Amino acid sequence: MNSKTNAIVNFIAQELNSFIYILSVVSGALLGGALVASIPLCAILVGFYNL
Repeated sequence: MNSKTNAIVNFIAQELNSFIYILSVVSGALLGGALVASIPLCAILVGFYNL
């Protein structure tokens, strides 16, 4: 590989890395939020079921 191709490959790899990092942070936050939101929801459902 010549230096120009190498630079392009490195740039794409860095962009992909940051994109994957952002994606994992966002999906982790969404998963955490969904988990926190589902706890009171489950409690409410159980409360209604027990009525």
